[in-house]
Amino acid sequence: MGSAGEQVAASRASVEEPCARMDEGSSTMKDAGGKVTAMAQSLSGFFAADEVMKGSLASYTFEHMEIASYTILIAAAESLGETEVVRACEDNLREEVAMAEWLKDHLPSTTEEFLARAETESDTAKR
Repeated sequence: MGSAGEQVAASRASVEEPCARMDEGSSTMKDAGGKVTAMAQSLSGFFAADEVMKGSLASYTFEHMEIASYTILIAAAESLGETEVVRACEDNLREEVAMAEWLKDHLPSTTEEFLARAETESDTAKR
């Protein structure tokens, strides 16, 4: 299995290729909003002692935005009879749901580890 970046690129390509054939692309506003949100989240870590927790929250929130986006895309593709797009989006949706579940399952242990490190005033608490 490839890196996370390779997996994201493959998932995105599986949706973009059929959309290109329909002369549709990804939402410019959604793409821009996602990039701004990611940049703001990464920059906020420089100024916050609880970078790990804010990153966990942002990741969990972003996964749910992706889940909603794929759900919308599936409904639209079904309405248009685009079975290839439906299949690609359903595959991606399953991955996003699994990641959101993994993040949810690890939030308590991440929080406990963060608090334990913060209690010792360790510089590694926020990493």
